[in-house]
Amino acid sequence: MLVNWHGSGFVVPGLGMDHAYCARVAREAGIAVLDADYRKGPETCYPGPLEDAEDVLRWIVRQPGEFDVSRVAVSGFSAGGTLALASATSLRQFLPSGMNIPIVVAVYPLTDFTFGPAERRIDKPIDPVPHSMLSVFSECYAPDPAIRTDPRVSPGRADPASFPDTVVIIAASGDTLSPEAEILAAQLKNDGKRRVVSLTLEDAGHGFDKGPVRGSKKWEQREKAYSLIVRTIRESFHL
Repeated sequence: MLVNWHGSGFVVPGLGMDHAYCARVAREAGIAVLDADYRKGPETCYPGPLEDAEDVLRWIVRQPGEFDVSRVAVSGFSAGGTLALASATSLRQFLPSGMNIPIVVAVYPLTDFTFGPAERRIDKPIDPVPHSMLSVFSECYAPDPAIRTDPRVSPGRADPASFPDTVVIIAASGDTLSPEAEILAAQLKNDGKRRVVSLTLEDAGHGFDKGPVRGSKKWEQREKAYSLIVRTIRESFHL
């Protein structure tokens, strides 16, 4: 099965925005897909959203007749990608025995809350999330700067050995979050201990896959990204 978390900046309600993605994975990979919600800031900051992700995974373990807990993929977009990466690394070691997460998929994720405007500078931004807004998101999720180096907050800082067997990271060249996603992919590839599938879509911005017009450039980019994800999940699950 697949558990997915939507993007939000840890602030904006967005459950259901990944419907097209979830439906496609369910249809083409032939697996159950659970699109999960989580509490948002500023009312609920870290660790609340990650605790919600843990609750979902623990609930799945308690449904052995419904789900194959030996093969659970996790995925997410933007802030949801942060939760997916944290769930597959720091959180995974505390989950009940028997639950296996062999693959994590992160699409334009925020991986490191210690990154500042200089580290997120790109040559050709496309509809970028303003740095001021990213600062608001950071303040709402991790208001204490001291915790931003914690791998549970910034999964890009997790020990490479803690990542699952297959890691999929999809970035967009026009997204100011792309540098940290690409750094994480490169680090995991250099570690050489797992399969890393990384793709940076050219001329694409943050959220490129949401609501594209059929036949448009964004539609083609979404097709490329979603096809790669489905194919990799099927390969990871030997479907």
